[in-house]
Amino acid sequence: MNVVGDDGVYLPPDNRWRVIVQETRSREIVARDVIVTNLVVQRALSAGCDIACDVDLHDPSVAGIYFKPWQQYIHLEKVMMGKRRIWATGIVQPSDVDPSSGVLHLKAKGFASYPKGIPWLEDLNWAANDAFEPVVEIWRHLQEDFANGDLGVEVYPKESGVEMLPGYAFDGDLLNLNFFATFVRAVDKLDCGDYIDALARDIPFDYIERSEWNADRTDVVKKIQLGYPRLGLIQETLAFVLNENVLSAKPHTETESDWVSDVGVTGWFPGFEYSSTLANADPNRLRRYLDESTANIDSNERAAAWAHRRLARRQTPPYWEQITIDPNHPNAPMGTFDVGDTIIVSGFMPWVGHIRQYHKIIAIQVDVAKNTCQLQLMAEGAFNYDPIYYPDGVSNIIENRGFDNNLNGWTPTGPGWSWDGSQGHDALGSVTITADGTDHDLLTQPFGLSDFQIFPMQVAVKCTGAVSSGNSVSIVAQFYDDDLQPTQAVQVGAINPSGIVPWRILGGGSVLTPVGSTHVALRLHVGAAMTAGRVWFDDAEMTL
Repeated sequence: MNVVGDDGVYLPPDNRWRVIVQETRSREIVARDVIVTNLVVQRALSAGCDIACDVDLHDPSVAGIYFKPWQQYIHLEKVMMGKRRIWATGIVQPSDVDPSSGVLHLKAKGFASYPKGIPWLEDLNWAANDAFEPVVEIWRHLQEDFANGDLGVEVYPKESGVEMLPGYAFDGDLLNLNFFATFVRAVDKLDCGDYIDALARDIPFDYIERSEWNADRTDVVKKIQLGYPRLGLIQETLAFVLNENVLSAKPHTETESDWVSDVGVTGWFPGFEYSSTLANADPNRLRRYLDESTANIDSNERAAAWAHRRLARRQTPPYWEQITIDPNHPNAPMGTFDVGDTIIVSGFMPWVGHIRQYHKIIAIQVDVAKNTCQLQLMAEGAFNYDPIYYPDGVSNIIENRGFDNNLNGWTPTGPGWSWDGSQGHDALGSVTITADGTDHDLLTQPFGLSDFQIFPMQVAVKCTGAVSSGNSVSIVAQFYDDDLQPTQAVQVGAINPSGIVPWRILGGGSVLTPVGSTHVALRLHVGAAMTAGRVWFDDAEMTL
């Protein structure tokens, strides 16, 4: 695929990284192609890039350059998809010199990290403001209020469309008003970088460094792009396949903090204590408890909501946390994807089987000397700066949703259910049962819910030789209370099969959590009204 370059000419890939040096204050470009060795660059989501390389003082390309921390920018340029692209821009950091050879082990950090360690010296008390406004104001403050702090960085867009409002808590006895959405005092000397990262984590939003040449290539334009609730593209046309363009893959291994069955959250307001405990037991694991305390929670409702968020998203599907790829493979050439993008990674995972899972790119690291490109990943929907808290309603929470190799994670209420590797909806692998005029059910584990939570459910179904006298094949939301005793069952979708029914989606609608229910399981049901025939289920989804 040829792409027209910036000057109208397609540039073939040359597999070279050009190191450009620019003065931070005068903006003078002092070198356009410094020769370095052992170059490693990492581009990250919601963080500054990292650049490391070795520079020989005897090399003519660095003649007259005296590298000092915070005095030079390091720009990395490479031809990607026919264009010269600035992949990363860093500010020189304190670096070591080899005492015997004099080689400088140069380090640079992305300009998005510049606010870290600098105090916010303003007095602000905004009653309400856009979610991006504090970030825009911090960068304005750092660059306009201090003559030697102007990096020329533009933050865009200026608004998210989401407004931060004063908060309150009311339990019948106490009305606690937080009068300001944003309250900053110069005397507190809040760390600007920490404030931005905390805001990005809690709202949440993403940010990415962007660098590009100006029109006459005399300066590099630096921008920080903000995105609510996320940035990045969903890359449906790129493929990351083990043993094709994925050379190696490291599966995510559960740490001690990954599996927790119960979460308790406690918060305070002077003279009051608020708390909530939420349980979400996996029937195949022993109970583990996580206790958390925070002064920011000022109502029982907020404590319950936070406990649910802490717990529900710990149950992420199997995924690869790191893959090494061939950056020149046509499946996904370098330059067609970026941090923040969602990609599909597929292949065989030991102890799990074949999976095809959406992953979000957290970081891209290129080691030029080793000629490797590594992607740091997290399962889509499981990403946030806090690895414990995940946003609601963005991820299919069912493990082994595709029955790719077995029925792990599913519990039958009786005999008859079996795995079939010869049938499948999107990929081979499904669960099947032969109808015999009796009720058959297959359930996931119960998952925790918030009061009145609304969520969708669906499954793919296929039938052959079906004989039925009613809506005998269905998908059901089975609700439970805190003690995991059944409360209600809500039918989400059903069919009355006859003969051959090709693969189709059953359900797809949303379910409202009934009063008194705190957990839900997805239940596959073949009823007594079906007296003959065979049924297959695949690709179950329940998004919480």
